[in-house]
Amino acid sequence: MLLKLDVFFFMGFSIQFVALVIPSSQKAVHIFVALPATIIMLVLGWYAVRKEKRYAMICFLIGLAIGIGYFISKLVDIYTTNDPYKYINSKKILTWFGRFPLIVLYFFGFLSFF
Repeated sequence: MLLKLDVFFFMGFSIQFVALVIPSSQKAVHIFVALPATIIMLVLGWYAVRKEKRYAMICFLIGLAIGIGYFISKLVDIYTTNDPYKYINSKKILTWFGRFPLIVLYFFGFLSFF
């Protein structure tokens, strides 16, 4: 269930971020690197839980830590940007869609240790 929520909110954040904010020179990097890496990480988490593979779960937890860092960096960028018009129409929705993956990533990482 948490993986499905994470996929929904991460994809919602990423699609809005690509469509509304990122300049065209950085869109290809985000679409062809960040999105597939996240999908691979979430599939790895599903596989690790389903097959009870310890090393796959460790790799997945490292991916969760990287994901938390990614969302924190994007939220910090939203509120500390020098350009006041960069996020003028998308600040609230990106913040909303950025907070929930952080919560899901944190609880999924925390609960997986038990």
